[in-house]
Order: sequence, then structure tokens, then C-alpha cells
Amino acid sequence: MKRTFAILTAILLVVGQVSFAQPVSEKDMAFSGKVDSITVPDPDRGLTEGSMILIDGSGNAKNFVLNAATKFLDKDGKSIEGDDVDLGAKVTAKYSKSDEGNIVDSVTLMP
Repeated sequence: MKRTFAILTAILLVVGQVSFAQPVSEKDMAFSGKVDSITVPDPDRGLTEGSMILIDGSGNAKNFVLNAATKFLDKDGKSIEGDDVDLGAKVTAKYSKSDEGNIVDSVTLMP
């Protein structure tokens, strides 16, 4: 009986902590890595969204969505064109998660 009570108490404590846990922010996230592929949005050609794949130092790849609002910055924080980001470049992507994927707010070149 004591053992059953202890198990039930432990389960209730875990469930209680999970239900009151604060959700992880889905905004203002960052990921750094090398550019494996990039397609920059080009509204003049009818391409409203682009994509980018970054690979971090451990070999983990992450897919991103680029749009007309995505800013591209050099290592000094100055605005550049998306076409200035080369394959293999080290960058940091600041992004937010949404139903459409990892939406990039800015891509900054790293030294």
C-alpha cells in the first residue's frame, strides 16, 4: 500500500510540474553554422520565399525559410544583399518558429 501511494505521489508530482511548466519561447531563437544551401527570395521573378540550410559544428543541419522581410547583415551589422551570402559562409540566423517552419528575421555573417 505504501509503495502504491509513493508511486502515485511521484506521478502526480511529475504531471503537476509538466502542466505548470512555462513553454519555451518560439521567437528570438538563433542558430549558427555554415551555409550548405541558400535560395534568396526574388519578388521580381515571383519568388516570394527562399530557403537556407545551415550545418552547425557538430554536423547538425537545420532548415530555414527566408522571406522579403529577412535582413542580411555583414559582420559589422551593415545591410547587404542576400546574394552576398556564399555557400560555406559562417552565419548566425535569428529566427522564429511557426507552422510554416523556422522563419528567419536576420542572417548575419560571422568573422
